[in-house]
Amino acid sequence: MAAIGDDPCGELAQTVVQPVDGLHRGRRIEERRFGQRSFSHVNEHPEAIGDVLAQGALEARDQRDGGGVAVEGMGLAFDANEWGAGRYEATDSRYDVQDAVTGDGELHQPVPVDGGHNSRVRRPAWSLDENSGQWWLHLNLPEQADVNWHNPEVAEAYDRILRFWLERGVDGFRIDVAHELLKHPDLPDNPKRAWIPDQLREPGTVEDWERFEHRYDLDQPGVLDIHRRWRRFADAYDALLLGEVYLLHTDKLARYLVAGDGLHAAFWVQPLALAWDPPALATSLHDAAVATPPGSLAWVQGNHDDQARAATRFGGGSETGRRRSLALATLLAVLPGMTFTYQGEELGLDDGEVAFEDMQDPLA
Repeated sequence: MAAIGDDPCGELAQTVVQPVDGLHRGRRIEERRFGQRSFSHVNEHPEAIGDVLAQGALEARDQRDGGGVAVEGMGLAFDANEWGAGRYEATDSRYDVQDAVTGDGELHQPVPVDGGHNSRVRRPAWSLDENSGQWWLHLNLPEQADVNWHNPEVAEAYDRILRFWLERGVDGFRIDVAHELLKHPDLPDNPKRAWIPDQLREPGTVEDWERFEHRYDLDQPGVLDIHRRWRRFADAYDALLLGEVYLLHTDKLARYLVAGDGLHAAFWVQPLALAWDPPALATSLHDAAVATPPGSLAWVQGNHDDQARAATRFGGGSETGRRRSLALATLLAVLPGMTFTYQGEELGLDDGEVAFEDMQDPLA
């Protein structure tokens, strides 16, 4: 990622700037819209690309008479940048890497298929760099290599990314998987865990992911230092840091939202894992509100991840499910904090059907 300083927009070509009240994670959606081929000239005119994206979003904000503009996707390396796919060198200490396991003349993943690091998206979490014989870690897609936050150069590169956008007037950043940035420096195996009946499943993951206790690759103590570093930049520009913190328990979420420290706000995602159960939903909302500073939560009942839309979860896509979803949306709108609407929820839309050959989201 050394080229970030020299090419401040190359790695940002796929980082979509969009209204704060219309945010969604949508990493692959951006890639289809602003693919590497479309931005093949970014290295020739990097500042022009970044300025066009920023200026267009800021002009849209000004025309909206309200709302704000936020940079989407902070926290991941994108495959159209000089740290992304096709440019990776595993010996580069700016990535999370491990040596291959050998012994029979073959190169193997550092962790076997049933071992302690697996991906969210139905594929191994390691990819081989054949030149070095090392494997790089990607808890999401192979194009989104996990960078090594224990290397100061990574933090300095992200400082430049924040400054680039803040100086162009954006109102904040939505930090993708904000609890997932930092890994244990030794990348040890995660231990397996026993499945507990009625255990909540993290939305947007697959069964293999849930078979492990993610002790070493999620929610690491030092991740708060990254957020604090970013907070200094954000506060200097009166900008918002909104974290996608996919933690289902209030005690774990609360440490990310200490007043004046780190993130300004974070999504409360536990309701995404719940079906229609009014007492359980009420308890979820209440417990999150009392465990965190007033106004620090972003309330949601759905998003792009693989759980069903709220109207389907709450009633099988029937009129009953639609009315339940709209009723919950009304409640969320009056809670302290901010409310996010996944496109279609304002109409009570249920799940649609997409033919397999038409699917483009890898998680689907």
